[in-house]
Amino acid sequence: MKIDFNNVRRQACYSFDRLVKTLNQNLEKAANGHQVVRVYTDEIENELCDLGQLIGIIAATFDEGNPDMVDLYDEVGVRETFNPNPEDDENEE
Repeated sequence: MKIDFNNVRRQACYSFDRLVKTLNQNLEKAANGHQVVRVYTDEIENELCDLGQLIGIIAATFDEGNPDMVDLYDEVGVRETFNPNPEDDENEE
């Protein structure tokens, strides 16, 4: 089966750009002179989730018989997820 991989790569680029735009728009200078990003978690949660899914798809993509394009998901797939409410996880236990 032939799959058009261009859209997955395109969506990953768009998602990255949206995330960086949000971060850049929320830069502030801290008292110590360093730049900090102050952003509400709900402003980046969807983009991080989308980007993680797209990276997972890219990592799992392979071309059978091509050693330069193997499935990497089990080796390096997306392991961390953005969790803006860790206290909710603690309450579920």
